[in-house]
Amino acid sequence: MALNELRTHAFLQQSDARDICENIQFLLGAFETATGEQWLAFRDDGRYSAADYAKITSERQLKERPNFWNPYDRAYKLELRKYFVLRLLNGAMCGLVHMHNHDRLHQSLGPSSVVLNTVAEKNGYYLLPQLRDLAFSVDIGVFVYGGWSFVRWSLASSICCWSINSFGEASFWSS
Repeated sequence: MALNELRTHAFLQQSDARDICENIQFLLGAFETATGEQWLAFRDDGRYSAADYAKITSERQLKERPNFWNPYDRAYKLELRKYFVLRLLNGAMCGLVHMHNHDRLHQSLGPSSVVLNTVAEKNGYYLLPQLRDLAFSVDIGVFVYGGWSFVRWSLASSICCWSINSFGEASFWSS
């Protein structure tokens, strides 16, 4: 799987510096150990994931007592959380848009696939979400046929056009 992730990162980073997306982890290099293990080295832009943020936030919310005497404190915390979550989703979507513009699908996107540089909601302004785990990503540019991208249909080795119906419309993307 490291080879596919290496190819994907190399493809997404091969263009000029202005086209590199800040919302995808930056690959520094790859190496293989004496035992044959393949390792990829990424720039250390974050140590938390979106799953960590959800866990920390839910644990913090369970520990906090409601502060009845100051209703503005609760509103302020909710506003910080709203801004943080919107920045997180915006960064993840920008990374996906960059991948899709370069004919790549992520295919394993989840909360653990988004790296965060902070989980403190008060630092939401400095939040930089980045996508990782591109090992299962696929190049959909090679599957374009007649104006349609046949991803699942092509990967399933279907030969005739009538077998398209067995996969449904969700398997196709218009180009």
